[in-house]
Amino acid sequence: MSKVICSEHSKQRFSQRVTRKSKRFELFANRAYFYGDTLEDISDKQLRYYIEAKEKSHNSVARIYHGFIYWFSGHTLTTIYPLPRNFHGAHNL
Repeated sequence: MSKVICSEHSKQRFSQRVTRKSKRFELFANRAYFYGDTLEDISDKQLRYYIEAKEKSHNSVARIYHGFIYWFSGHTLTTIYPLPRNFHGAHNL
Protein backbone atom coordinates (compact mmCIF):
# COMPACT_ATOMS: atom_id res chain seq x y z
CA MET A 1 0.00 0.00 0.00
CA SER A 2 1.51 3.32 -1.08
CA LYS A 3 1.34 6.20 1.33
CA VAL A 4 -0.63 9.35 0.84
CA ILE A 5 1.31 12.60 0.45
CA CYS A 6 -0.04 15.40 2.63
CA SER A 7 0.21 18.99 1.46
CA GLU A 8 1.05 21.70 3.98
CA HIS A 9 -2.39 23.18 3.42
CA SER A 10 -4.07 19.88 4.31
CA LYS A 11 -1.98 19.60 7.48
CA GLN A 12 -3.11 23.06 8.56
CA ARG A 13 -6.76 22.29 7.82
CA PHE A 14 -6.58 18.97 9.67
CA SER A 15 -5.18 20.73 12.71
CA GLN A 16 -7.92 23.38 12.55
CA ARG A 17 -10.88 21.19 11.68
CA VAL A 18 -10.26 17.68 12.98
CA THR A 19 -7.73 17.48 15.80
CA ARG A 20 -4.52 19.16 16.84
CA LYS A 21 -2.83 15.78 17.40
CA SER A 22 -0.46 15.82 14.45
CA LYS A 23 0.65 12.22 15.01
CA ARG A 24 -2.78 11.06 13.89
CA PHE A 25 -2.79 13.16 10.72
CA GLU A 26 -1.05 10.73 8.39
CA LEU A 27 -3.02 7.80 9.80
CA PHE A 28 -6.34 9.55 9.11
CA ALA A 29 -5.21 10.67 5.65
CA ASN A 30 -4.24 7.13 4.65
CA ARG A 31 -7.39 5.61 6.10
CA ALA A 32 -9.54 8.21 4.33
CA TYR A 33 -7.83 7.50 1.01
CA PHE A 34 -8.01 3.72 1.20
CA TYR A 35 -11.16 3.15 3.28
CA GLY A 36 -13.23 6.34 2.95
CA ASP A 37 -16.54 6.37 1.12
CA THR A 38 -16.38 7.25 -2.57
CA LEU A 39 -19.06 8.55 -4.93
CA GLU A 40 -20.13 4.96 -5.61
CA ASP A 41 -20.76 4.42 -1.89
CA ILE A 42 -23.11 7.39 -1.55
CA SER A 43 -26.80 6.57 -1.86
CA ASP A 44 -28.16 10.05 -1.07
CA LYS A 45 -28.70 11.75 -4.45
CA GLN A 46 -28.17 15.31 -3.19
CA LEU A 47 -24.90 14.44 -1.45
CA ARG A 48 -23.73 12.48 -4.47
CA TYR A 49 -24.47 15.44 -6.77
CA TYR A 50 -22.71 17.85 -4.36
CA ILE A 51 -19.56 15.70 -4.22
CA GLU A 52 -19.56 14.97 -7.95
CA ALA A 53 -19.86 18.67 -8.86
CA LYS A 54 -16.97 19.57 -6.53
CA GLU A 55 -14.80 16.74 -7.89
CA LYS A 56 -15.32 17.93 -11.47
CA SER A 57 -14.81 21.63 -10.75
CA HIS A 58 -11.61 21.05 -8.76
CA ASN A 59 -10.30 18.04 -10.70
CA SER A 60 -10.01 16.09 -7.47
CA VAL A 61 -11.38 13.01 -5.75
CA ALA A 62 -13.32 13.06 -2.49
CA ARG A 63 -13.37 10.48 0.27
CA ILE A 64 -15.78 10.75 3.19
CA TYR A 65 -14.27 9.50 6.42
CA HIS A 66 -15.51 10.04 9.99
CA GLY A 67 -17.72 13.00 9.10
CA PHE A 68 -15.13 14.84 7.01
CA ILE A 69 -14.52 15.17 3.30
CA TYR A 70 -10.90 14.54 2.37
CA TRP A 71 -9.93 15.91 -1.06
CA PHE A 72 -7.19 14.21 -3.06
CA SER A 73 -5.35 15.01 -6.24
CA GLY A 74 -3.75 11.72 -7.16
CA HIS A 75 -2.15 10.42 -3.95
CA THR A 76 -1.86 13.92 -2.46
CA LEU A 77 -4.30 15.13 0.18
CA THR A 78 -5.01 18.75 -0.69
CA THR A 79 -7.58 19.79 1.92
CA ILE A 80 -10.17 18.55 4.36
CA TYR A 81 -13.41 19.99 5.63
CA PRO A 82 -16.44 18.82 7.59
CA LEU A 83 -19.29 17.14 5.81
CA PRO A 84 -22.02 19.80 5.60
CA ARG A 85 -24.56 19.37 8.43
CA ASN A 86 -27.46 18.80 6.08
CA PHE A 87 -25.68 15.67 4.79
CA HIS A 88 -24.75 14.07 8.12
CA GLY A 89 -26.07 10.54 8.06
CA ALA A 90 -26.87 10.76 4.35
CA HIS A 91 -24.20 8.39 3.12
CA ASN A 92 -23.69 4.68 3.73
CA LEU A 93 -21.00 3.61 6.16
